[in-house]
Amino acid sequence: MKLLYYVQGVSLAVDNEKAFPEKIVAWKYGPAVEEVHKKYIGQRNITGTISQEDLDDYHEIEHDPKLRIVVNAVQSSFGDKSAIELMHQTHHETPWKETPQSNEILPQLMKEFFLKEVVEVK
Repeated sequence: MKLLYYVQGVSLAVDNEKAFPEKIVAWKYGPAVEEVHKKYIGQRNITGTISQEDLDDYHEIEHDPKLRIVVNAVQSSFGDKSAIELMHQTHHETPWKETPQSNEILPQLMKEFFLKEVVEVK
């Protein structure tokens, strides 16, 4: 779940567009995509890897080389962290901290944070 937050934030910062249309919401345990949460509810052995099955829901990824680069960069940078590590990390980040619980984390807030703190703009 948190990897989707990072994919969305990096995409907004680098390409100025959302990677996917679903909202990122500020839940108690960090940023989440409600539709994805519903799909995987009750599954505890999910790894930090973005699987091909997960990506199949977003066919545009295979046809968008820029988005594929974003997904690969996020996977490389954050994919080895546990869900708990990512939860703690996101709890220290402005988008989650400044959004009231259960509200949407605004794309503009994510973009500003990711531009300043996460991506290297060259």
